[in-house]
Amino acid sequence: MKVRILSPKELTSVRSKLKAELAVNPKQSVPSLARALNLAATDVQTVLLGNTDVFRAVGDPPKWQLHTAHSKKQTNARAVKEAKAKAVKPVSVQSKQRIARKDRTQNWASLASKAPLPSMASLKLRKWQKDALTAWITHERRGIISAVTGAGKTRVGIAAIRDQLGRRGKVVVLVPNQILQDQWFVEISRTFPSRTVVRLGNGHKQTLADGEILVAIAASGRQWSFDVPKGSNCLLIADECHRYASSQNRRALEEVCNTRLGLTATVERMDGLHESVLFGYFGPIVYTLGYEQALKEKVISPFRTSFIGSKFTAEERALYDELSSDLAQLRLVLIHKFGASETSFSDFLADVIRLIADGSPAAAKAAKSWQSKWVERRQLLSQSTEKLKNLEKLSGIFEDADRSLVFTLGIESATSVAKMLNRKGIKCGVHSSEMSVDARNEMLSAFASGKLRVIASVFTLEEGVDVPEADLAVIFGTTQQRRAMVQRLGRILRVKPDKRFARFVYMYINDTTEDPRYGGYETVLNELVDVSDESAVFSLPGPITPIRQFLKPKRRSKK
Repeated sequence: MKVRILSPKELTSVRSKLKAELAVNPKQSVPSLARALNLAATDVQTVLLGNTDVFRAVGDPPKWQLHTAHSKKQTNARAVKEAKAKAVKPVSVQSKQRIARKDRTQNWASLASKAPLPSMASLKLRKWQKDALTAWITHERRGIISAVTGAGKTRVGIAAIRDQLGRRGKVVVLVPNQILQDQWFVEISRTFPSRTVVRLGNGHKQTLADGEILVAIAASGRQWSFDVPKGSNCLLIADECHRYASSQNRRALEEVCNTRLGLTATVERMDGLHESVLFGYFGPIVYTLGYEQALKEKVISPFRTSFIGSKFTAEERALYDELSSDLAQLRLVLIHKFGASETSFSDFLADVIRLIADGSPAAAKAAKSWQSKWVERRQLLSQSTEKLKNLEKLSGIFEDADRSLVFTLGIESATSVAKMLNRKGIKCGVHSSEMSVDARNEMLSAFASGKLRVIASVFTLEEGVDVPEADLAVIFGTTQQRRAMVQRLGRILRVKPDKRFARFVYMYINDTTEDPRYGGYETVLNELVDVSDESAVFSLPGPITPIRQFLKPKRRSKK
């Protein structure tokens, strides 16, 4: 019998299904598991034999079950709950309110003209965008397109809208925030002047009863019906679709929309709900654009990556070692006593989050303690005294750049960076969730005009913010969440008008979880190094000139 080679996503999916099934119904044969899960027996056997740290066979013929560490009472309960969650209930239009006619807003930017629809050719899609659209159409117009931030996912969405309008259908574009609503509304209105574009959310109360294309903010989409007539031809596009797996946001995903497109940089979620909710609603990932292909097609800027090491003070080192020791002990408890995964850090972190929410009182207490100490250690790394001093020594790299972004893990460290740079005469602002939307937009406008040279961000430039002027990113405080890193880096990778290189500076503390010598950087950074035009490791104290020279934006490549 020929054995099929499974992709990483397929392996993860099959493994998850097997764990859930065996947690509830242990000691099953391969044929029995294949029938229960509607999978090929060869695929089931491949995953079982390749994950003997999780699954074990008993008897002859073999019956499969979970290892003890994966079959604790609370793990069984969680698996049952996850299995039930996989049967995601369709969102009923009746479960949402309808906007009364008297409450509708009629403040469209412009009513539709009589101009014809633009041709698909006039959209000038890049090769990857054409391939992605074709893959989606081939999959019966259902599926998710995953592409690195900055590559042009919105344009694929525009092409999907053109396809839908050509089929005499209507469109709902679902977005997570006002910034993205404004961006989509402007782009759609400009591209399709012959169609009326309306909005729901941010003061607007319009639905598909008022126009052919509706751009809705998720928070409003959870509450108000889109007024999609039953049996009609309607496309739902979800930008940043990974957000719509949560119990609240999935209410916006109306089942009556018969064609669906999800757009995201990374669909995987820590809670695993991308498999049950997102794949269940949108369909599978039908196209993926990674960094290597994006560079080949010149849809992102070429870039260099530098790693700059710093030292802890004696006090910081003592605290770090104490926290690391506590974390290691708690991790062993969570793995061996409460069934947390030990296969990868992302799986372990997902289990910690689940134990906090659904575990026994003892498991939740241990998980919360681990999480608290983990956050404290991350903040210690982000607020290192020497790291900030070394960034001050490197302040010349901001003068060489057009505009720059500094990513931190907290407002305190972002404020320290901004104060230091402003003392050096380099105008820097702090962009955080504590600011109003208007204040954040004003800061971005100042950044775009050049009045502000640097922005220190605290997880607020992750989604829906277009900063094409930036060509230098300093990762001052790192995160082990892949999606956040992809979105952070994507702010710098947009193609530059003068074709200059983007540059990344990854600042880390020697001999810690951040240190690249010990594999202490995220998978996404690993990918970047593989496709980076050049990468180099520096350590401070040491000469500054070689670092600044390496990070010159217009320096020719040595390749």
